[in-house]
Amino acid sequence: MEWTIRDRKWYFEVDKTRGGRMFYLQDDCKHEELVEMVVNDYMLQVNGELLELSYPLPAAMMEKLPTDSPPMYVTNDRQVGSLVELCKEHVVRLCVSTRVGMGRNYNEPIHECVQEEKSEEVDKEDVEEEFGDEGWDDNESDDVNWNDKAWDVNSEDESDDTHDNDSADDVDNPDDIDADYSKYGKVKDEEEGEESLSFRERLRRGVWNGGNGGFTGTWCDTILLRAAVKNEPDCFWVTKFDEDHVWLNLTYTTSYRALKFAQVFVRGTPEDGYANLPSYLRRLKQANPGTITHLLCDEEDRFKYCFVALAASTAGFQYLKRVIVVDGTHLTGKYGGTLLVACGQDANFQVFPLAYGVVDAETNESWGWFFDKLQTCFSPHPMVIVSDRALSIENACVNVLPWVTRGICYYHLQQNIIKTYGGKELMYLVKGAAYAHTLAEYNRCMDSLRAAHPDLAAYMELADPKLWSRVHFPGDRYNIKTSNIAESINSAIKKAKGFPIPSLLQFIREMLGRWFYKRREDALSLQTPYSKGVEYILAIREHYAQSMDVQRIDATSFHVAGRSHL
Repeated sequence: MEWTIRDRKWYFEVDKTRGGRMFYLQDDCKHEELVEMVVNDYMLQVNGELLELSYPLPAAMMEKLPTDSPPMYVTNDRQVGSLVELCKEHVVRLCVSTRVGMGRNYNEPIHECVQEEKSEEVDKEDVEEEFGDEGWDDNESDDVNWNDKAWDVNSEDESDDTHDNDSADDVDNPDDIDADYSKYGKVKDEEEGEESLSFRERLRRGVWNGGNGGFTGTWCDTILLRAAVKNEPDCFWVTKFDEDHVWLNLTYTTSYRALKFAQVFVRGTPEDGYANLPSYLRRLKQANPGTITHLLCDEEDRFKYCFVALAASTAGFQYLKRVIVVDGTHLTGKYGGTLLVACGQDANFQVFPLAYGVVDAETNESWGWFFDKLQTCFSPHPMVIVSDRALSIENACVNVLPWVTRGICYYHLQQNIIKTYGGKELMYLVKGAAYAHTLAEYNRCMDSLRAAHPDLAAYMELADPKLWSRVHFPGDRYNIKTSNIAESINSAIKKAKGFPIPSLLQFIREMLGRWFYKRREDALSLQTPYSKGVEYILAIREHYAQSMDVQRIDATSFHVAGRSHL
């Protein structure tokens, strides 16, 4: 595996027998740590290999440089820092090159190939005899327990007069009380010391003991799983992934523990989430000036409620129809909870999230607290709130926002009717009464409904037509007759409902960021003052209007004959 130049371009010749690895680098990663990762994951014999780490510059940077610009070599901590910063903006392919050397320690500078304590050279034939001409055989790794196997990093024992490349069995000699096992790796006699390792060290060694059993795998395997956590794979996916990329045959139980370990490593535990929530909310306000956040704890300083309204949402809502749809959805994390959302609809008939919060359950107290914080996001002008028929929402509107006009979701009303009275064949009359634009049309539908099903008509009148019918509604709810807007938000965050609280809030923030950016680009591309949704409606109505006959009556009145689609 080495770099070659052809046609004034550098190419890296890959040894396909060794495969690839994936590394997760912290911002404070050192060169020694990176080299140790490579050595452990590629199972290199450190004493007999000369290790070189390099990478090609990204294509975006190569466009501004000569085509024959050489690859970058990572030789010290400063170069590792540059590599980490570059990875934040570009996808970087790290290339590992090895060649047989003179037993040089990989921590020494490249130009120094002399051993400090060894005076005799390692015979090249001895190295090739142990590794073979083609290097390490990947197929042998399936039967090896890497946590119990000790590997030799010195060419010989100082107390041994023979020069036969001491094997792992010689290192594991229990009589050698002066041996420094930290250089050789994990040995069987040190199992009891594993509990004292730090979390990062346990992760680096690929050892995790917890729950009803332990997950033990290579460090590379853990990092590869980490890269796939955001895709929410199941245990069968993890098993197949290990078979294809890491050459491990894992059972379903082991795959489940590996997946749970990777999820905890990426997102933290639920307890960590509650502990880090104040810090997350503070950083969210610092990064998004104007964002409104509230955190409420009980008398024992335990989490109770939280509220978030991004600055972009509160600023944009001032230009929307003054109709807010609210709803709640259950969370599936360790401690449960409920996510409350408040949304509007923009000029393009798209969902516009205004605020969201996490509470214990949908109660009078939680909805009252949420509405109390929600009213700080808009001016107290005439407002309409649409929701399901939950009594807690009704009580919160009466106690906290008495000046708003409340309406109920027609879809929830329809589902209750079907569940209680059946009669799907009469739903066209129910919908006609709910969507009627004139009182005469409403009365016609209700009279037909009373004649066909008196109990159903009585139920609808008992539900108060001012809450569900368009013609009797005292406010302006426009075309928003259901709570589908909020239900759409609940569906969009379905896979994040089990995340720790900060990860859930961050998932929503990133989702809204993508939505707002896409809508801004769409708005900049408009050729008229109207949105794409409005232009579509106007185009359809124009198509039908062209088939109608119009006769002027006077200056302000016309007689229109034709279809009734408009």
